[in-house]
Amino acid sequence: MGILNEQGVTALRETQDSISSALALYEQGNIRGAKKAFLSILKKDALNTDALYNLGIIAKDQGNMDEAIKYYEKVLVINPDSYLAWYILGISHLRLGREEEAIEAIDKSLILNIRNPGAWKVLGEFYLSKGEIDEANACLEMIPI
Repeated sequence: MGILNEQGVTALRETQDSISSALALYEQGNIRGAKKAFLSILKKDALNTDALYNLGIIAKDQGNMDEAIKYYEKVLVINPDSYLAWYILGISHLRLGREEEAIEAIDKSLILNIRNPGAWKVLGEFYLSKGEIDEANACLEMIPI
């Protein structure tokens, strides 16, 4: 693996600046602008996991779970160790009633980061909703106070 040349460093900074700008648009509530900015990043770098992940977040927030899942799955093809992508993929499957896929994805998230309190909470609430009290308690006990 070589060291980035000056052109590579400049391109990396530009991409990071573009991600920051797109995130700022999202945080300001300009969802359309943020989506357009993330898509623009993908035109230059189709493997940019930050852009893919955030497009998934936007799709999830808009209630388009199938589109969100497609983005998270693309992230995981590129970076299968993204515990956040596994976690949000699981939540998206859960919202669609795909319980088996949801639990599998959340479990993978926890294998990668056992200290993810959100994943433990989602699992605990899932088991509680199924009346599986012991499993629910075991998950909820993993959440730091």
